[in-house]
Amino acid sequence: MRNMILFAAVLCSITLISSASATLTVSVDQFGADSGSVMKSLPLTVTVSGLTGSGSVTLTTLQNSSVFTSSENSTKTYSDGTTSVSWTSVIANEKLSAQTISAVSAVPYSDSGTSSAFDIKLPPSIVTSVTPSSFSNPTGSQTIQMTVQNWGETTAQTVAVGFSLPSGASLTSGSAIQTISSIAGGEGGSGESVGISWTVSFSGVSTSSITITTSPSNADSETDTIPITVTSSGNPPAGGSSPGGGGPGYATTPTEKNASSRPVLVPGVGLRNNLKLQAALEKIMNKGKMSQEAFQNMLRLSQSITSNITATRSIRVFNGSSTVTNTYRHSGQNRASNFIVYEKIPKAFTSNAVNITVTALGASGYQIVEADPEYVFNYATLSPGQEVSISYSVRKEVNTSLIDQFQTELYAEGYEAGAASGTETPTGTGFVMICNPGERRCAGMNLQLCAPLGDNWITLQTCQTGCQDYTCVGESPSIWVMLADWGWLIIIAVAAVVAGAIFLLVKKKKKQKPFTM
Repeated sequence: MRNMILFAAVLCSITLISSASATLTVSVDQFGADSGSVMKSLPLTVTVSGLTGSGSVTLTTLQNSSVFTSSENSTKTYSDGTTSVSWTSVIANEKLSAQTISAVSAVPYSDSGTSSAFDIKLPPSIVTSVTPSSFSNPTGSQTIQMTVQNWGETTAQTVAVGFSLPSGASLTSGSAIQTISSIAGGEGGSGESVGISWTVSFSGVSTSSITITTSPSNADSETDTIPITVTSSGNPPAGGSSPGGGGPGYATTPTEKNASSRPVLVPGVGLRNNLKLQAALEKIMNKGKMSQEAFQNMLRLSQSITSNITATRSIRVFNGSSTVTNTYRHSGQNRASNFIVYEKIPKAFTSNAVNITVTALGASGYQIVEADPEYVFNYATLSPGQEVSISYSVRKEVNTSLIDQFQTELYAEGYEAGAASGTETPTGTGFVMICNPGERRCAGMNLQLCAPLGDNWITLQTCQTGCQDYTCVGESPSIWVMLADWGWLIIIAVAAVVAGAIFLLVKKKKKQKPFTM
């Protein structure tokens, strides 16, 4: 009878445990996607919640379908206390409707869950058209009209349109930066179109160009250039011919030409899914492998930092060489950490970075992203009122209008919020926290720890076979992992040993008898 009671109690316990298991919750998230959809060929995040105990969970969709793929293992283990596990590199490879992603846990009991249905759409694709396509000897007021259309299926969000003029031209109507909150997508190029116009007054402009940059927050940017051609209509100055083949605006010496402009900067989007740029940032910031969440944070901060930077650009062509200098002055109130300047050099300036001499005083470092050429520069901090300059020199004479073809994007890893805004961090640093101090994560093959200030991730170990459940699978922990795990215990143990030794020394001295004659 007693055995039967015990058996019934055990059976009841098992029943209670089974009934306590809840169905897994599977959620799908992607930056910039429309509600109820994801974008084809771009990474999305799948999170499985409702886990209990310790065990493993599998995205069964990754095993049974070619529609979804991921660079991560389909099965991940988790430890006691972990309630959710995420996959951050899932890709939807086909354009389909009503798709779902399913998951199942194997230990300590079998549980399953399926996400809500969603559509797989093409990402936004911005197409622009500008009239007129060029200017020849412009004078007075001229109207420029532009149409922005979304040829993708996903809504283009927060579309910033930057309008940059050369010296001798000014805006009389329209804004240098205009923001379109959204441009709806559509099937087969039937997306929404939005029109913009400007009125420009020309007075003494030289041969140059107007640059219009259209940058959605969730798509690649589009740049339009309107060439301006000015031909000489008068006689050259007395004592010699007109420099540079004629035309107004010649320099003080027959062999020197100068030009300058104030380019309008727009928030950057070039970092999105640009693996070469991301790798260059990891290297110059000494971050190891950075997560997509960290890059998304930099994309978000680009809008804040860009709106507070005043840019000037100048070119000097003299004696067989040309030098372009870009200057960025921080006119805001907050300090940026790891201030990043990403620049694309026009191929007409030079087709290969090997031909350029770069000067960037004060920069923590710079990397060549592309040889044809693209650069990224890092400044550890940029304080209010601070100014930084970057110069590019080549051993040839180029047209001064090329300064309007340089493209710049600005990013930052942290941006000081300041006490007045009410967003001061608990540490008192004021920098935007991107993680919780002491938190760990698997970023690809790297096991990382959130820094004490929460402003960056520190790589503790690069795994050889895989990183799961905050550890390298099948590998011994590195010295950095052990220090992170046991560092404080080692300090306590050493302190205890030292205290014990002092205690024994004092006790031994007390036991010694005094010397007597």
